[in-house]
Amino acid sequence: MATTQKNSTKVPELKEIASKAKLGLKEIEKLESLLHESGNYSQETIRLTLQWYLNNLGLHEYYFQTTSVEEIAKHIESIKATEIISQNFPQEKGGINLKQELADRAIYMIDDYAERAVDTERAFEEKYPSYRLECYRTSGMTNKKSHMRLYFVYTPKFKNVKGDFTYANSVETGFFEIAQPETQKRYQNIWEKSSGWATPYVEVSNTSDGSETRFMIALNTESSETFISKFSDVLSTYNLYTNRKFVVPFANGKTIYSFYITKTNDKELINNIVEDITLVAILPKTKINHLFYNNVLSAQQTLYAVSVSEYAHQFLTSHNEEYLSIAKALKEQPELIGKLGTLKTSLVKDTFTRAKITDVLANNPEFIKAAYNAFNEKFNPELKKRDYEKASLKVAELVKKYGVNEVELAILNSFNTFNNHILKTNFYKTEKVSLSYRFNPTFLNKVDYPDTPFALFFLVGKEFIGYHIRFRDIARGGIRLVKSRTYEDFEFKADFIFDENYGLAHTQQRKNKDIPEGGSKGTVLLNWQSQDKAEPAFKKYIDGVLDLLLLPHKEVVDYYGKEEILFLGPDENTAEVMLWACERAHQRGYKFWKAFTTGKDVSIGGIPHDRYGMTTIGVHEMAMHMLAKHGIKEENITKFMTGGPDGDLGCNEILISKDKTTAIVDGSGVIYDPKGLDRKELTRLAKERKMIVNFDKSKLSKDGFRVLIEEKDVKLPGGEVIANGETFRNTFHLTKYAKADLFVPCGGRPKAININNCNQIFDAEGKPFWKFISEGANLFITQEARLRLEEKGVVLVKDASANKGGVTSSSFEVLSSLALDDKQYQEYMMISDKNVAKDVTKEASMKFRKAYTDQIIEKIKNNAHMEFEAMWRENQRTKTPMTILSDVVSNKINEITDALRESSLYEDEHIWKYAIKNHCPAVIVKELGIETILKRVPMNYLRAIFGTYLASRYIYEFGLTANEVDFFKYIESIKKAKI
Repeated sequence: MATTQKNSTKVPELKEIASKAKLGLKEIEKLESLLHESGNYSQETIRLTLQWYLNNLGLHEYYFQTTSVEEIAKHIESIKATEIISQNFPQEKGGINLKQELADRAIYMIDDYAERAVDTERAFEEKYPSYRLECYRTSGMTNKKSHMRLYFVYTPKFKNVKGDFTYANSVETGFFEIAQPETQKRYQNIWEKSSGWATPYVEVSNTSDGSETRFMIALNTESSETFISKFSDVLSTYNLYTNRKFVVPFANGKTIYSFYITKTNDKELINNIVEDITLVAILPKTKINHLFYNNVLSAQQTLYAVSVSEYAHQFLTSHNEEYLSIAKALKEQPELIGKLGTLKTSLVKDTFTRAKITDVLANNPEFIKAAYNAFNEKFNPELKKRDYEKASLKVAELVKKYGVNEVELAILNSFNTFNNHILKTNFYKTEKVSLSYRFNPTFLNKVDYPDTPFALFFLVGKEFIGYHIRFRDIARGGIRLVKSRTYEDFEFKADFIFDENYGLAHTQQRKNKDIPEGGSKGTVLLNWQSQDKAEPAFKKYIDGVLDLLLLPHKEVVDYYGKEEILFLGPDENTAEVMLWACERAHQRGYKFWKAFTTGKDVSIGGIPHDRYGMTTIGVHEMAMHMLAKHGIKEENITKFMTGGPDGDLGCNEILISKDKTTAIVDGSGVIYDPKGLDRKELTRLAKERKMIVNFDKSKLSKDGFRVLIEEKDVKLPGGEVIANGETFRNTFHLTKYAKADLFVPCGGRPKAININNCNQIFDAEGKPFWKFISEGANLFITQEARLRLEEKGVVLVKDASANKGGVTSSSFEVLSSLALDDKQYQEYMMISDKNVAKDVTKEASMKFRKAYTDQIIEKIKNNAHMEFEAMWRENQRTKTPMTILSDVVSNKINEITDALRESSLYEDEHIWKYAIKNHCPAVIVKELGIETILKRVPMNYLRAIFGTYLASRYIYEFGLTANEVDFFKYIESIKKAKI
């Protein structure tokens, strides 16, 4: 140890120490006195240690300027203590590696080797999730081989701030007390400039004495985890090191980093480091990262490899020909086809596991470099000459060289597929918080994805992976944020997140047949270690999408070259952040910001689905039509629901229904009462938006029960013992307790009922548990299972027909934001009165808004009525299952819509004005006039309205067997109608 001295060494006088030290004599005398007080060291040891620590070690003068004598004494005490421990318990690795970790602080003293420094940084990043840091590299060497690096880590302390944040009240108090005035000014400047920034804010400057180059980076705190060690990794790739580094957290969610390296005038080097900083700030934690940590790949190459690995994991497939041939032979046996599909999917996922893909990539870094070079040739905005074709051919040649079997060949080939199908990316944008790629989705195989989407966005963030699929240029749909309860649950969802997204968007396309927007859907899957980062993940997803909408941009190479308009809505776990997304789009200059998100807060003019029960109205209407056709009153039926009183659908279904509800499943568990759950108690929970865990059990009959997910070994009134509450909740819909006249899925995971388990919902006599199903939850029942249920006599309206009220409402929310100018939108749609905002019944004072929302509700009911009648007529005539008819109606309307939108009929002013006027709620036509609407709403959106309105009304009125003559009559009747 460097502080251990031989007995013959001359003991220096304090004046001699002071003559070379950066502390004055009085301060050194005080320091010696403090060390004496501990009684742990002799006079000689203290003097020799002071000489070593103050003079020989070569700590930067800033340390002595900002650290009190008392604090320096503690640092020396800690180092001496760890030295003694090290001597008594020698470590395997040689050199200095001392640490003292306390609850509120830590000191680390190590030989400054890059590997050891990064290991140390990762250790304290994990132990201290939030910290203030001072780190110094000594100019003196502890031996002939190495300098030393000292880390001083402190748990942060903040003022108790009430009201707005300022620099002075949000900066960590320990830093504020010790920092020099010029340092405070520098940090305040960065803090103020980075306010409102989601992306890393970076400034580079030289120190006043010209000896060092300083990098200052401001990050949002949720993005700052592990950033210190990642920055060290970046510098290692350039064979650089820091002389000093500091971390200062702030109470408002910002963290500012300062890194000092020996001065450089190399502008290209500085620009490369800054670019790498933005990349490592968004680098997710994967096993591929070690290629970066070990200097095998650069930051750019690593993030590229991470992106392709996620792409390969989702999209690589196999066994298509075998599947098709066997499926053809089993066409009359849907259960076996269902099992065959499950087997194929399992084989694919078991073949192309994340671990396998990672192993192949880790073993082929030179291939990754070549593939990245091709990607760079295509998308680097600074290149004036590109030769992507040549670079791509080289990748194809290397696939043959490095791929030793079919699996490896497929994985390596995915790099070229990835590169070939990207149309634009934000990869080279300096300011970004996630990576986003816009694909031409023609690479999707037709076996797994029979209908090719119009567009596919793929996003990779530090906390998530995400997708956005749309089936038409103008499209809308919700953004679903997916969480995982266990690691196994996450692994399963990670395998199938794109399949879920595709299924939801495909259903949305069929569901959106009554509105001008086609179907779209987005998903955000939180990484396992980021389950508490839902909001920052969503925000980074939105910013990544906006990066590819706000074009042209000098840092984005755009091969698509057309304007794209996206309309996003709320879905699972995103309703509360729709307002933020709208405001963010406005802040970033997106011209359609008012229409960017729907289901927004009423304060910004939104029409939230849950406030008006828009989605539930459509689901409920379908149920009422089914009952009416069978002469049954709602009051006389029993009902089972999945999705509880805390959710949008479940809450409003309780509030508007009049049935006897016997069982409900929600996130907290299940509740059951064969005599009917107390309606008043259910209404209370629905109004308060609380789960059934809050149900007053005293209101259950003697045969009723409640089982919560955390409960074990619960004995039911009939004597059955439930071993595990969560398992019981997950499978409750397959038990005898789920029996009822009507089943309304208002929540639950996709494929909850499928061809492999649907036999469990038939009783001993083969009768199904339910007579009627109105499928409110998207994809709750698979297509094969729906057909089996109908075969057994269940009257079923599937999700694409039942669950379309919400999208209809959202579409008209978009229309209002496009047609009203800013002043009108604020006056007519925004609710500024907090009392009105809290209570929907007080909206009568806002005449336009009240009329607009009432007319939307009437349109939802009318659309449900028209579609049900069209399907029912055809079902009664041909006995075709309602499940099939729902798809046929949707596909027929969408097919005619596409044709009409591009047809010459749009040139007939009378027809298109008729279509647009009758599509819009009457109050907005009366207020603005048709000419103003035509002037303000984008032309491609008007064309979409024109096509959708004519197509849907034609099919609903004339039916699925209508021919060209019927269409001619239909158009002629419109020509004669008044506008």
